[in-house]
Amino acid sequence: MLTVSRVDRPYLDQIPDPDLDTMVADIVEQVDFSSTDVESRLRSPNLRIERTSSAADLDARTEILFGHRTILMGGGLYPFLCQYLRAASSYFLTCNQGGTPASNWHAGRSSLATTLDWLSTPTEMPHRPAFTISRSQDKSALSLALYTYRFLLCHELAHAALGHSPIEAGSVPDNITPLHQQQDQELETDRMALTLQVRSIPTRSETVKGLAGAVYAFAAEALRNSRLMLLAELVDERQWEIELTHPPTIQREFGLLGAANGLCGQAAMTDMHRLRNDLRELNDQVLTDALRQQQMVVKKSRQLLRIEMDTLRLRGNDPLPAVLPDLLRLFSQSPVGVMKALEHPPSNASDDTSAIASLIDRLVAELPAEFQDFHNQSPKERAIDLA
Repeated sequence: MLTVSRVDRPYLDQIPDPDLDTMVADIVEQVDFSSTDVESRLRSPNLRIERTSSAADLDARTEILFGHRTILMGGGLYPFLCQYLRAASSYFLTCNQGGTPASNWHAGRSSLATTLDWLSTPTEMPHRPAFTISRSQDKSALSLALYTYRFLLCHELAHAALGHSPIEAGSVPDNITPLHQQQDQELETDRMALTLQVRSIPTRSETVKGLAGAVYAFAAEALRNSRLMLLAELVDERQWEIELTHPPTIQREFGLLGAANGLCGQAAMTDMHRLRNDLRELNDQVLTDALRQQQMVVKKSRQLLRIEMDTLRLRGNDPLPAVLPDLLRLFSQSPVGVMKALEHPPSNASDDTSAIASLIDRLVAELPAEFQDFHNQSPKERAIDLA
């Protein structure tokens, strides 16, 4: 039997982030800009690069901070990309003599499903379960994660190179014409970002990874955007704000394919299109697993609540919730599932409603503070805060 060397990373958040200054310098110095003015926009002091401290921040964006144009890379972005690419490696690459997906795809898919559930909540510390993959899978994944992160950085650099003004919070207009202009800017920026990505790669053998990184960036974002599906029953979907400043993902993806065709030819475009379709299937499987896991947690949580309610009725008092340890274990798998069970506990006509309300309050009080606030919000307030 073939023996495979494996890698278990129990702390995905501890994978060191790339050095941003070095990454930007490598991109800018390798590209031959047509104008010194364009190049100067990408250098200090005209542009600053920072990483935020929040593990729940998975965005790359540009803001004006203290009068300076600043690219902000979310503190949780690179760990999430590493997790996504490590799971994808078990989907695409075999770790034994079998085919693909590999036998460890189940664990990778489950890990992503749990994290997607956590990313649907107001948590500041999303849970990223560890899973084991082969060394070859791990090496491929972390290399592609780096190029995916690099493309997202190139996208923000492209905004600066093209002279786009950062959109300030609350400044998005209601008029459709400026929104169309902003969407056109995003499509232009995607094309420029791919140009920066490809032309700054010093070796042609790495170009395929640079192109793949762009596709993975859109796929990882698409998976995150599916989190509204997990929040049904808890939020008012009519209040979920769609980011109108960006074009639909499919429009951006096909714009990217056209840019790849111009830069690297039709074969590259075809390969990127195939990868895009494969990642859509991967995302569908992760979302399906997340929904299935959540439904299981809802069912088990309600069973635990039913047991505790029956105990309350027998004792006629308000004891410490004996089911709390089991409920917290379920919470680690699917916090949304537990919140749904607490929002809609099982009920019988003979139940003491005041005792049940007291039980729910005591259980909620054991959850992190942001989940206590979430429980007390209306569906409308939750949608506005989480969108």
